[in-house]
Amino acid sequence: MKRIRVNKYNIVTAIIIIFLLYVIFFFTIKKNDNNNLLYNTKFIGHAFYGVDNIDYTNSKEAFFEGYDNGIKIMEVDFLFTSDKELILNHFWEDSVWESSNNFLNKKVMSKYTPMSLDDLLELMSYYKDVYIVIDTKESEYNNGNDLIDVYKEIINKTIEYDKNLLDRFIPQIYNFDSYKEINKLHKFKNNMFSIYKFSINNNPNLIKFITYYCLFYDIDSIVIPYEYIEYGIINKDTIEFIRSKNINVFINTINDKNIYNELINMGITGVYTDYLKEI
Repeated sequence: MKRIRVNKYNIVTAIIIIFLLYVIFFFTIKKNDNNNLLYNTKFIGHAFYGVDNIDYTNSKEAFFEGYDNGIKIMEVDFLFTSDKELILNHFWEDSVWESSNNFLNKKVMSKYTPMSLDDLLELMSYYKDVYIVIDTKESEYNNGNDLIDVYKEIINKTIEYDKNLLDRFIPQIYNFDSYKEINKLHKFKNNMFSIYKFSINNNPNLIKFITYYCLFYDIDSIVIPYEYIEYGIINKDTIEFIRSKNINVFINTINDKNIYNELINMGITGVYTDYLKEI
């Protein structure tokens, strides 16, 4: 039998070529825009929306104010009460945890109706075109210990109430590790990556890395604080690069129409807002 001689240099060359083709493919592809819910979204309501020129209420009145102004995607703040009930609240005054009974039986800012996760699910079941972006400060209060617990509670209660509602929750991711942990619990259809905890100014290539991370893990959107735009840390070229991958760019939080128009001219998708509305 004739012995086949293998040229090891040809094998190495083939491996290098395959690797280079993979690199070229990865760095030139775009995110699949199927199910890209946020692609045409101009405004995301911040803490539902502003009501009576007051922001951060996460109240039932704020929900209806936003909905009546055409806001169908709303960011909501979740926190645990002292008895481990999930309620809609941005922060605890003086870091004092309240019981769910105390929180839900008094008015927000002495005027507005407080809400629990149960209340939110009820609204979502009735208003079927509303989507909720999940925000939580539990990682700041408890060194991250309760962040995953927030998602567990949302997932478990939603499945118990109506599992179809889970498709209308959108996690807002703050770091690489938490996305992986959340994804183990449930594969949400849409995700957003917020970069406000990253020091982009100290590492200008980090935003490209985050973009490729979102591309690789099929994350729909990147959320950028306005300060990064204002101080020139992120510019129009950066935004165009992100958008070239079919990844949405949202800026938070914008309530000035002139600034909004400037940002649109830079190529962003939309903004988080307390007061701007669909026209």
